[in-house]
Amino acid sequence: MGREGAFTAIRDVRGLHYLRILLERPGTDLPAIDLSDTVAGHPGVGMAAGDVGTVLDKQALSAYRRRLAEIDADLDEARSWADTSRAARLAAEREALLDQLRAATGLGGRPRASGSAHERARVAVRKAIANAIERVAAVDPSLGRLLSDTVTTGAFCRYAPDPDRPVQWVLYPGEGPAAGKA
Repeated sequence: MGREGAFTAIRDVRGLHYLRILLERPGTDLPAIDLSDTVAGHPGVGMAAGDVGTVLDKQALSAYRRRLAEIDADLDEARSWADTSRAARLAAEREALLDQLRAATGLGGRPRASGSAHERARVAVRKAIANAIERVAAVDPSLGRLLSDTVTTGAFCRYAPDPDRPVQWVLYPGEGPAAGKA
């Protein structure tokens, strides 16, 4: 990889194959599960896989939210009384609950499915692409920054080229998992 006349070899990793697919389809939202299945060599297989339910059920989410409201009221009281140690303890508990809620919910606070093929693909693709971009940035920081700025990951992944920084990608056939499939 690299700029014209200055190529550098980097170790083949799955995330580079995901990036290749995204770069070939600029401006297109691609489901993470489709990227994962395509690179693995079995397009469409993950769609049929089930899940084991949500991370938190509605009752648990409601209990978390009630506790957050209680903490907020207690935190206001502790701050008004200048009880810094109690306020710090409550703030730490509040942050821990928020972290758990973030992990258990997706966009709009909807419960996130646990063990679903889509969720596993979302996490795996995000990590693989982040790792690939880090590898690119290690040999070409400006190219790594460009990819970080223009590639988004999630349930859907997208390469959205920056019109102010036009790039002409030259993608050669590879030999890894996605060779000939992208």
